[in-house]
Amino acid sequence: MRLLALILGLSMIFVCYSEEHSSESATDIYTSLDELPLDEEQRLLDHHLLYLDLPHCYHAYSEERIGKPAFRHVAKVSGLLAFQMFAINISSARDSTSLPCAAVCLERGTRLDHILHPLPKHINRDGSNIPSWVSQKCQRAEFGFISYADNPAVIYYVPAGGEEVMLNRLEQREKHTSWQQSFLGHRFRVRDEVTNEILGDYLVEFNAINVVGISPQRLQHRDNIPQRVEQSLQHEWDRANRVKRTFTEVGFARGKLPLDLFSSMSSYHYNNRFNRIYEEWNTGGVVVNWWEANIYMTLMPWGLKKYWQSRLKVLVEAWSGVELE
Repeated sequence: MRLLALILGLSMIFVCYSEEHSSESATDIYTSLDELPLDEEQRLLDHHLLYLDLPHCYHAYSEERIGKPAFRHVAKVSGLLAFQMFAINISSARDSTSLPCAAVCLERGTRLDHILHPLPKHINRDGSNIPSWVSQKCQRAEFGFISYADNPAVIYYVPAGGEEVMLNRLEQREKHTSWQQSFLGHRFRVRDEVTNEILGDYLVEFNAINVVGISPQRLQHRDNIPQRVEQSLQHEWDRANRVKRTFTEVGFARGKLPLDLFSSMSSYHYNNRFNRIYEEWNTGGVVVNWWEANIYMTLMPWGLKKYWQSRLKVLVEAWSGVELE
């Protein structure tokens, strides 16, 4: 792990880039949302780094300064789109050199109606510490592995032009899921621990969970379902009756998520829509009818989930009137 930390640490100084998977040029200029490339679901086709179309900003976002960010198209914004993103009207500025070199990172899979609502960390309004911001806030990614292979596996980091670096052992099932802190463009390989067979090569294109092997279905015949449901219902009532203190008149509420938070969740789910697994119901509970219908789930990265929870915590505190731990 120390060796990995050293190797990954080098990527903190230089933005990870790939000649094969990088923006071809920084000459594109977008003036409206309609000009951004979208897929058939009206979601961004690629990651983008968009900065204000100001002459004094060109060098700040040049290849010389930020390299070629892997899987991220670098382009300029002007006109209406610049105003919508940064509340800056370039054409009306008396002295454009006084305007900041603001920029935004847009994530692949973002819905068209969410593009103007990126996470705060993905916005650089004053154009400060640009290389570091691009590397640490835009290009960092969490990359996970869950295995259903026949044998335990081993995860390797594969540096460009280098030999495999062993990271850790990967045992089967959800409880042994392994997450790696990485950067867009990094490569990983998973090998069978017993046979040394390559089980998969993986390229970091976005925050992702990767399924090694085939997740087994959980469908099976169950007896006495009505009785089990009744027992479960009674158990939940017993738990509810043990509550000694309440914070709201009704124990639930429905509200809207902040658009930037919903956008982050939505794009992660969309990008990983083919990386789902069958949920593991080993306890035999009947809260979900897993024995007669396939119940799918997509595992979430620890860091991203922690951030989502911190934002949700603020909403729950405002609703309940109680400071939460």
